[in-house]
Amino acid sequence: MQKTFLPFFLAMLLLAVALGGCVNCSVNDGSGCNKTCSTSQDCKHVCPAGCINKAQPFDGMDAQCKMQVGECRCVFGQCVFEEQKPCTEEAKVCPDGTTVSRNLALGCEFDDCPEADNVWARMSIFPDRYSYRSGETAIVTLEVSSARSADAVVNIWSSSNTGVMFIDESREVQLKPGSNDVEFSILMPFCTSGCGGVFPGLYTLNASVESGGKVVAVSETTIELLEE
Repeated sequence: MQKTFLPFFLAMLLLAVALGGCVNCSVNDGSGCNKTCSTSQDCKHVCPAGCINKAQPFDGMDAQCKMQVGECRCVFGQCVFEEQKPCTEEAKVCPDGTTVSRNLALGCEFDDCPEADNVWARMSIFPDRYSYRSGETAIVTLEVSSARSADAVVNIWSSSNTGVMFIDESREVQLKPGSNDVEFSILMPFCTSGCGGVFPGLYTLNASVESGGKVVAVSETTIELLEE
């Protein structure tokens, strides 16, 4: 009787283990974890054990463990980890001039652009002329079209391929809905023959509008400094 009972007891024990999963699923030993599944919803990602059955008890994870990017899927009845490849490094320019990149969590789709409410200003630069001699005064009007009232800072500066910036001015303004004209009176350099690095030639005249810590509008044009 005793000889017959022992094989029966062992068989029942093996069946219980098979039905109930493994008995040792710990942070120190993930090899014995139950990975059986019917659908991918049965699987979960734990580190460092990898993919296990969601019903499988697990006594913690290593705080220093680096989670891989991917997901656990049910493949032929086993939970396996499928690594997700990184997205290509591309950028999309949004209507307000900001850029967004591809997001791995979105299946490498681009992040959403800022809401249209952020695109509320446009601007243009209108100098009184497009060529100036040394010591002349330029009257530059910045036309800012705004969709709402806002405190803002209007900036204007010059730039060239030599890095020389002889114009650099800012002004705080209160924008109103509609068209706003901001006028700058700018004195051209007294020397345009190399003094201070300023030479005759073309220079880019840049302008921007800042509000709420963000640049909400930009514009540029080209002016020429003539020889003395």
